Parts: sequence; C-alpha cells; structure tokens
Amino acid sequence: MFTKTNVLGTHTLLESAKLFQPQIQRFIHVSTDEVYGESTASDDRNTERAVLAPTNPYAASKAAAEYMVASYRKSFGLPIIITRGNNVYGPKQFPEKLIPKFIFLLNRRQPCPLHGTGSNRRSFLYVSDVARAFEAILTKGVIGEIYNIGSNFEISNKEVLFTLLRLFGLDEETYVRYVRDRCFNDFRYHIDSEGLKALGWEQKIDFARGLEMTKDWYLANINHWGDVSGVLTAHPFVHGKPQNENMSRVPLEQALPSVGDSPVSKRQKREENGSKPGNVCAE
Repeated sequence: MFTKTNVLGTHTLLESAKLFQPQIQRFIHVSTDEVYGESTASDDRNTERAVLAPTNPYAASKAAAEYMVASYRKSFGLPIIITRGNNVYGPKQFPEKLIPKFIFLLNRRQPCPLHGTGSNRRSFLYVSDVARAFEAILTKGVIGEIYNIGSNFEISNKEVLFTLLRLFGLDEETYVRYVRDRCFNDFRYHIDSEGLKALGWEQKIDFARGLEMTKDWYLANINHWGDVSGVLTAHPFVHGKPQNENMSRVPLEQALPSVGDSPVSKRQKREENGSKPGNVCAE
C-alpha cells in the first residue's frame, strides 16, 4: 500500500505535472519527518541537509518518493519544493490518529491504549499553523528547496493522554491501558525549522491551547465521522483476530524491555530473544 500510494502515486502526479508544465508554478511535495529516521534523546535537530535514514516501510516509501521528485526537478526542470513535517493535529482529523482516538475513547469512558511504555516522543503542530506554513512556502518558498515544518515543543504519548485525562477530569488508573508496542515505533523525530521561520512563519497555537480546542471540537461534532468503533482499537489493522484482543492489557514491564533502554538496545533485545525484524509484526 505504501509503495503504491507514495511512490507510484507521486510518480503519476509528476508525470501529470510534466505534461502541463507551463501552467505549474509550484509543485509542493508533502513528505514527512520520518525520512530522517529515528532520533535519540541526545541527538541534535535534523536540518534539511541531513542524510535520509528511514527505519520503517512507510518512511522508506516517502523517502523514495522524495528521490523521484528531486529527479524531476533535475531532469525536467519542474518547480519542485519538498516539505517534511511533524505530526499534525486538530479538528476533523480521522480518529485512527492518536489524539482524536483518545478523545473518542475518553468521551465513551473507555480506557485508552498506550503502545509500549508510552514514552515515545512526538512534536505536534496545530492544523492552522501547518496551513499557514504551506501558505508561506507556496508564496515565498524557493524552488528546489526543502522545508522542515516543525515545533520546538515535544511531548511523550503518555503525557498527551495524561493531559487529556486532566481535561476530561478522569483518573489514570482506570483509563490508561498499556498494550504491546507498534512495530518499529521510533522513539522521536527531531527536526529544525529555521528555514521555514526565515520565510516569516511562526507557530501561534501552543499545544495546551490546541489540545483543548481540538477536544471541544470533537465533543461538539461527535458524529462527524459516523461510526468509528473499528478504528478505536489499539492495533486496528491486525487481521485474523477479534478487535477486543487488540486491546488486551499488557503489564507495563512487559510492554517494552524497560523505560531506560535506548531505541537501539530495544531492537537488539528483540533480536536476542528471537524476534527478528522480519517477524516482529507477524500475528
């Protein structure tokens, strides 16, 4: 799916743009911060000149798409700009994503699944800030350049859930459920957005305010997506198992080797225990 959508899909768009090239003033390719690969707790921020080192199939397909895009700039002179962004959140996001999923579950007074220990960190940008970033890139961006779209604020998945619990006035013991980790769940993606700021962009919505606005929107529009029960499980795309098994509780100490382990050592321990990368996801 990733290869067909991200690589073949991008190639199709590039071919279409080439046919209508005189009319195309900007071809903005939306990539992801995941193409840089996993960052450790001590790593510096990745600039746009950092080497791409994707660690999962989705990120690899996005990196492949970037190379295809860059080749059309070089070979055919297409007016290419590439963006690599942090996580987006806000109203109308499909509830398979972390924040709306937690909001839906807490509104139903159901426990929320935390993958592993929940210590993986992410940087989130409110949707209106992202829209303004693309406006700046569209109107002021330099052809052939790459722009990171990111926030300096970083938070663990666990702290996202705890913040929502406080907004709902609910307790941790009842509504936090640790489940097995996702396959190749990178620790963090750490990017530098100074190039975007040079275009005059700045983040306006801080995470606390954005999270409260997002929660309020979903509660006021709870039926916007219809029946979303099927995507509210811990691992909604596992096949051949009842959905309630995806939500089975895992003791915290079994979710990951330990909170203090580095991402690299976690993978090493998986391999030492016989869980090779090729069968980590096999169910």
